[in-house]
Order: sequence, then C-alpha cells, then structure tokens
Amino acid sequence: MVQSQPPDVNVLPVGYRPRRLTARTVVAAVALTVLVAGLIPLYAALIDHKKQTGRVADRLSVVQGALAAYQGQQAGLLETEERISEVQSEIAGLTEEFGAIGQERAPRADSVEAAVAYLVPRVQIQSIVQMGNLVVVTGEAGSQALVLDYSGALLSSGEFVNVRILSMVNADPLGIAPDVTFSVALEG
Repeated sequence: MVQSQPPDVNVLPVGYRPRRLTARTVVAAVALTVLVAGLIPLYAALIDHKKQTGRVADRLSVVQGALAAYQGQQAGLLETEERISEVQSEIAGLTEEFGAIGQERAPRADSVEAAVAYLVPRVQIQSIVQMGNLVVVTGEAGSQALVLDYSGALLSSGEFVNVRILSMVNADPLGIAPDVTFSVALEG
C-alpha cells in the first residue's frame, strides 16, 4: 500500500499559512544578525571618533584664537619698539642740542638753581632776577599757603641767609579764585 499524504485541513489561504524554515532562511537570518551585531560597535566607534574630532576642533579654535591674540600683541610690541626707538633718537638729538646750548649760556649761580630746585607743586616761577647776592623770584601759586610753603622750603634748604616775601596778591580781584601772584627776595 502506498501511503498518501494526509489531507490538508488548513483552511487558511496560502499567503497566511506558517512557512517552513529552510536552510537558506536560517543562513540569511544568521548572516543578518552577525551583520547587525558587527555594525553596532562600528557605529559606536564612529560616534566616539566624531566626539574626539569635535574636541580636537574645539582645542584648535582655542589655539587659533590664542595665536591671533599673540600675533596682535607681537604687532603692538613691534609698533611700541619702533616708537621707543624714534623717541630715543629724538632724545639723543635734544640732548645734543641741549649740550650745545648749555655750553653757550652763562653759568647760573647756585642760588638760582636752588630757587628752582625747591619748587612745590602748584607754584610756577615766571622770572628770576639776580643782583649780586640778592635773587628776586616772581611767579604764581595756587594759594597763599603754597607761597608760604615755598618760602619755608627755600629757607630750610640752607642755601639762603634770608628769605622775604615781597608781595603776595590775589590774581582774581574779586577773590573768588585762590590763585596768587608773588615775589620773594632771597639773600645768598
């Protein structure tokens, strides 16, 4: 007797019936699983590489900013050095001129130099006249107290035997501004 296949009692259409696993389907599923499992670490490595690249790019931008600032400072430094050399050459020229002028002028008395040396702030000398041992200094000061300070400094310098204030007049006739004009006699 020949065995026949059992009758098909499945009433589902063929498209909805469960499929049987074939060797080809199993091999394809395993290959797909291996491929996906291999892509996950590769994707993670790619993400890590992008993060590192971003960090390096950030560091590069910081370094480029620092380099630009440094180059700006270098340019400013070079400009400053050029200006310094210009000023030094001007100073050298003025020093030569001053030396030439200094040799031509008459020597000053020590009392005249002392009158200039003991100036106090906000006191300005307008003229110095020397007549023998007497030196008369005229000028302007910010207040009467400054004239007194200047006279005291001259007397305490030891350069003069006597210091007399000849005049001390408010520069403003209404007396609003404290500025005064003065004249002081110095006996050497």
